[in-house]
Amino acid sequence: MDAEGDAARAIECETKLDTLLDSAVARAFLRSAAQEFDWTTWKPWPEYLAGTRSIVTASVEDALRVCSAMLRQERFVEGTIAGLVQSGTLTQLADRLRQGAVGN
Repeated sequence: MDAEGDAARAIECETKLDTLLDSAVARAFLRSAAQEFDWTTWKPWPEYLAGTRSIVTASVEDALRVCSAMLRQERFVEGTIAGLVQSGTLTQLADRLRQGAVGN
């Protein structure tokens, strides 16, 4: 990848993260960080990561688990979050959490 492409992707990622971190979504995202579960053995995680399972229809609880697993995996596999931004999964995740915040 070239530097110009990397810079454009970084700007896009920052913009999508700004969208993610509105107040309702930020509260859900922060709640997920404190959630205790074994993300390494959570069976749906690889499907969400690969984009083969839709976050759009996920329960709010699963959306929070995806947040938690994403944050934890990023510590071990740099680029996890960037990959979720590029695939559109992070935007879908923000939308799902926003819907859950208003009771849907």
